[in-house]
Amino acid sequence: MRVIDALPAQWRNSLMCFERRHKKDFVLNDLIQLRFRKQDLPLSKAVSKTIYVEVRRKFEKAPTVQARFTDQFFNSPLDWKAIYKLPFKVAMDIKTREFQYKILNKYLPTNSFLYKVGLKPSVLGTFCDEESETLEHLFIYCHVTEKFWLDFIPWCNKLNVSLDELTDIDKLLGIWERNEDFLLLNHLFYSPLNNIYMTAVINKFILS
Repeated sequence: MRVIDALPAQWRNSLMCFERRHKKDFVLNDLIQLRFRKQDLPLSKAVSKTIYVEVRRKFEKAPTVQARFTDQFFNSPLDWKAIYKLPFKVAMDIKTREFQYKILNKYLPTNSFLYKVGLKPSVLGTFCDEESETLEHLFIYCHVTEKFWLDFIPWCNKLNVSLDELTDIDKLLGIWERNEDFLLLNHLFYSPLNNIYMTAVINKFILS
């Protein structure tokens, strides 16, 4: 209304007697377009979720831990989109999902971390007491854990889950490229990881 009132009176009178050439209603939203990923989308079709995803995409950054895992497993491509989806596909309980999320972000407190913050007198592993207990050492390289994984393979085969070998990536991040027994196998992965860590926590509590 302020725009109309700002027009000269003569212009307003001319507009009142002006006949439209096109009977189709003029809709401004049909002419305004938003650019999403180098494609133009009419404003009338741009729902709030689409706008939110586009705005977030411009500011989101990959976690720094992704680069560390990529450097660590440089010989194997890591599909992070599939890796992050695994906990939600193969686990129903929040605790299991949260546990795997901490692994993916290297957020689990191992002895090497607890020693840095002054909560443990040593960085040595809880099981072997020989090497620094990092996330990889606890779940992959410790000789106690290695024995566990060696026993895990024939146990899976007894359940008719075909499994020949496990890579370091499989043990830590899961398997996302397998079609056969996909859900069951990854669910079985999460349970041993949780059991290994809980056993380590209990041992730390007893030893302390």
